[in-house]
Amino acid sequence: MRKLALVAPLLLLTAACSDSSSNEPGDTADVLLEPPERGVQYEIVTRIEPGAEVEHCKFVQVGDEDLFVNRDEIRFSTGSHHVLVFRTTLAEIPTELPDGRQVGVSEVFDCSEGPMSATGGSGFSSILAGSQNAKGDAMLSYPDDTAIQVEAGTVLMLNAHYINTTSDVLEPEARINLHTLAPEDVKAEGGIYFWYDPFIRVPARSAANANMACEVGADVSFTTMQSHMHARGVGFEAVLTRPDQSQEMLYEFDDWEGVPVTHLDPGLALEAGSSIRFDCQFDNPEERAVAQGLKTTDEMCLFFGSYYPKSDNVGFCFTDATWEGTGTATCADSLACLLAAQPAMGQGTEPGGGGFQGIDFEAMSGCILDASPAVAKPLSAAIGCFASGFFNRGEGMSTMMADCGEEIAACSAM
Repeated sequence: MRKLALVAPLLLLTAACSDSSSNEPGDTADVLLEPPERGVQYEIVTRIEPGAEVEHCKFVQVGDEDLFVNRDEIRFSTGSHHVLVFRTTLAEIPTELPDGRQVGVSEVFDCSEGPMSATGGSGFSSILAGSQNAKGDAMLSYPDDTAIQVEAGTVLMLNAHYINTTSDVLEPEARINLHTLAPEDVKAEGGIYFWYDPFIRVPARSAANANMACEVGADVSFTTMQSHMHARGVGFEAVLTRPDQSQEMLYEFDDWEGVPVTHLDPGLALEAGSSIRFDCQFDNPEERAVAQGLKTTDEMCLFFGSYYPKSDNVGFCFTDATWEGTGTATCADSLACLLAAQPAMGQGTEPGGGGFQGIDFEAMSGCILDASPAVAKPLSAAIGCFASGFFNRGEGMSTMMADCGEEIAACSAM
């Protein structure tokens, strides 16, 4: 379910420079962030009207040599909530967006409908770097012999979420440094875990929570940890359960802004079979219900950071995730609710997980959150089986029903 975990998002920045950069900033004394001694720097400068909340994006492209990124460093001036960098699968920088808008190669454009909208969804790959606090505390950090490899020619998308609470026009600036290693110095490959919970329902003028438990599928070490929510987020907790069932609080914070990054040097060792449950608490003062989504008016609940060594069983979490409801519905009734909410599941998607057509996460959220806590595991197992067929193999409903017969039977019995 790699594609869904990248919804993510869900989420940055202007031109790249190489080790011998021709894009160095001017020689002013108040440079926001000097370029790295080894690596690249990207920047974004934009304009925000008074009282506006927007997301702005920009495409840049890696040069002729692979980057081996060991850590990131970010600074941004007043007005930004977060600054993120995403990898894409695009072969070149687009000059036309999926909605028909024309963009220049180095042009900053509005992506407030969600960063994925700028690539058509299927052009999204993974998050690479970012920060969501005024100090620029970044998310990527590895030991001195570990790095993420970014292939030459990769198109990156810079994304910045800006909020202008003043009565004046702001022209904020953000700069991102990707500090790199020489290829011969890299002994281990780093990874990024990006765990996204799409099942969020916060009724009007109410409090609510969303939770997701993810299994750690390999022996790895976490090096950074942080949360991400939108404006209704008032609390976040991540709790580790090891294979021996001992537990410890890994991370907690009580706001959606100024989010701190926990740095673990040289890393928090986690055994395969451990699990991490993260909970997002929301308080919605609005006269409308809020669900998950990529826009600033939607909500998000995710836990992410860097780890090593890279593993296909750690980076994304959905097919093996567990969600615990707070209601009384049986597993059978909850599964029937999910199937009724998704009559078009499996239609209109590219084979192997091309898109999200036909997926109504808001309706699905009600089915899951109204389930009894006692049926969390069998219900989640059925969801994971459907998700694997739908997103990973592009299967239709009839095929998924056949493939998931064992999970359906176990859920139907409860």
